[in-house]
Amino acid sequence: MWRRVRSVSDFHGSLKPRAAEAFLSLRALAVSLGPDVVERPSGSSVTYLRREKPFVVVQQAKTRLHVAFPPGVPLSDPNGRLLKRGDERYVAVEGPEGVDGHVQEFIRKAYAALRN
Repeated sequence: MWRRVRSVSDFHGSLKPRAAEAFLSLRALAVSLGPDVVERPSGSSVTYLRREKPFVVVQQAKTRLHVAFPPGVPLSDPNGRLLKRGDERYVAVEGPEGVDGHVQEFIRKAYAALRN
């Protein structure tokens, strides 16, 4: 089982090497979207917020990451990449190559959906 984190550095340090590389790519993208992005580590995840509203959550799962999108964030998925668990939609990312154009576009769209 993974340990609970208190900082983004703790989260990164708790990941397997390939997941850690993927996290750095995801983090770089999320914080580059605007000056209003806030990182909030909690438990075994890091949530990215815009104006105090979450747009993406990076969750630790054994050897990979889940890039999860909160319910209500409108995302189209013509390629069927989004998996579902209850109301949560997510993409499983095993390594840095998993942070492909589809995942990047999901994150950009989720951020843009919170512009109001």
